[in-house]
Amino acid sequence: MANCWVRRLSLRQRSSLRPDLNKALLNIPRYWLRMGTTTSSEKRHRHGAEAFVESVERVAGELRRARQRAPHVLSDAYEAAAREHTSSLVAVLKALECEDFSLQRRDLESPEHDREGTPSLHPGQWPEECNWPVRPIQYVYGAEYPGLFSVGVFVLPKGAYLPLHDHFGMVVVSRVLWGSLIMRALDFDTPSASTDHSVLESHHQEGGWARSVLERCERRAGDTWVLYPKSGGNIHEIVALNEPCAMLDVIMPPYPAPSISLDQSSEHELYQCHYYRAKQRLQSEIRDSHSRWFLERFPGDDLVYVQRARQRFLPGLWRFNHR
Repeated sequence: MANCWVRRLSLRQRSSLRPDLNKALLNIPRYWLRMGTTTSSEKRHRHGAEAFVESVERVAGELRRARQRAPHVLSDAYEAAAREHTSSLVAVLKALECEDFSLQRRDLESPEHDREGTPSLHPGQWPEECNWPVRPIQYVYGAEYPGLFSVGVFVLPKGAYLPLHDHFGMVVVSRVLWGSLIMRALDFDTPSASTDHSVLESHHQEGGWARSVLERCERRAGDTWVLYPKSGGNIHEIVALNEPCAMLDVIMPPYPAPSISLDQSSEHELYQCHYYRAKQRLQSEIRDSHSRWFLERFPGDDLVYVQRARQRFLPGLWRFNHR
């Protein structure tokens, strides 16, 4: 059974889930505590944060209703509904400034990691193929509500990476808050307009041929993108190659308890995190056509080490929070 990051990091950091009141107060942005003395810029940042939270909670609810109406989360009907509903959240994210998220960057970045140096990465290579060292990644927890969404920020020191993995059945909205990252993304091959979703299920669970969506793309601060169950690069890898970076992830729905299944008639668990290695490349003879890779499943948990940060992401604003 594949482990998920959220479950993994909660086990590692269980002792820090209930900080005392003083530590909790330190995580609240100062300008939220100075009642009656906020400046216009602080009010603007607060308004932006509230707009983001409201949009996440509303869109997550719309997606849950769409899943209930659709014949399957891997169906074309749900894919189309997901694209329609997430467009408003993407618009809100693109309009926000990094300051709206009230993260203390200096407390999240470790200068020791930069002094260690970063191994070289030649074109066409990726860290897991070169035996890169595993560097701790911080996760700034925001909120999580079962069946709806989880929100958090991954803070990667220079040289850290998240290996090739999927978000099976999920919709994920991401944005680089600061720094930059290198990304590759793929989607599994599926028959056009097919209503038999067992093929795609099998690919996610066992591996298979996938088409390249992004070969080696650089994402910079402000860049926002969405992946869907069948498109947008559901299988992807992220590397903080040139500098530290912070990446916001809104995952809808989040990784649930193991008992939740694909649908009422399926025995397969949904929303697990599967890891892959790109083993074989098939170059298309058609110009400008994307190449195809055979993705092989492998246990990649040892390549991911996520620590829970002391900071909280927009504390006090989330209505839905069961963690």
